[in-house]
Amino acid sequence: MSKQKKIKDYRQQFINQGYAIVENVLTTGEAKEGSAILLDKIRPESPESYAGIWGTRRQLKTPEHSIPEIARFATHPKLLEAVSHMIDGPFRLTAEPLPVVTFPGKVSGCLKDGNWRGHTDGLSRAPFLESEGKAACIWLTFADIESSGGATTLIPGSHCLIEKMAADPEFRAKSYTAEDNLDGLNWNPKEITLKAG
Repeated sequence: MSKQKKIKDYRQQFINQGYAIVENVLTTGEAKEGSAILLDKIRPESPESYAGIWGTRRQLKTPEHSIPEIARFATHPKLLEAVSHMIDGPFRLTAEPLPVVTFPGKVSGCLKDGNWRGHTDGLSRAPFLESEGKAACIWLTFADIESSGGATTLIPGSHCLIEKMAADPEFRAKSYTAEDNLDGLNWNPKEITLKAG
């Protein structure tokens, strides 16, 4: 399959599901380099630098604990190329990279046995910025993401609620669970596992 065909397939997945998994953005060497940098900077015994602790997951506070060596991966040519095929027209990088490490151990329970303890992020409750609804969140994986690894559970199709959230502040301000039976949303959380890169 040609490179262009693969990118087209990723774009269609992005449109249909609200996310796309683009493989081999980083080489094996680049992924190992990034992983070593993160493991050197994010350590279990350094809680003062954490924005959050969830199970075995650690996320650094930014920008005060940013990692410039990791931030440079945000302008990786293959990453920018992939994003350029997902978003129509010009785009810009708008956020400080959020360095996250998940250390060995279970984080979010298990979807299969109903013991899932995770959550999915919605849109912020702040007023819409001009670019909101036209933006994408990008995750670069420097190490394999395994089952129950945390921060990798998605609800396919939930992006379709963005326009409703934009038009209805009351709807936007609430949190929802599967029992709410939101119209047009098949509440079927999907755990993502994938290889580094």
